[in-house]
Amino acid sequence: MADRDRLIELVEQLSDEIEQNGNRDLLIEEFDTLVPDTGQYLEDFCGSNYPSELIVDLCLGMTEAQQPLTRKELLALVKRILTEPAESEAKSILRVIAFQYNCSHPGGSDLLFYPDNIFGTSEPTAEMIVDKAISENMEK
Repeated sequence: MADRDRLIELVEQLSDEIEQNGNRDLLIEEFDTLVPDTGQYLEDFCGSNYPSELIVDLCLGMTEAQQPLTRKELLALVKRILTEPAESEAKSILRVIAFQYNCSHPGGSDLLFYPDNIFGTSEPTAEMIVDKAISENMEK
């Protein structure tokens, strides 16, 4: 496991480099070496106003968040998103990333956070959300 303090330092350096268009590729490469398969997200996260610690936590959880889920697992995830506060902001965001990764509906996280627009009700059931998220017959 990579040293979290070094990862935070890299993120802070990268955030500075993005503003100055400096050596960001080298920093991304080092980070990606320490936390494989995260370089593609790192620059986007650093371009946000997320704190460095949150960016590191998101990158550390990204591989797990981007795994295919069964319908049962997706249903459990949606229920957690809707009813259980996450332990941290990173875990909350990673839950949504996991949902979006497994959602084939173009509405994505709107199914969770703006259901009126999709379901015509502000309180669809978790089952309704999952069924819509994995539906093969999506409306275009």
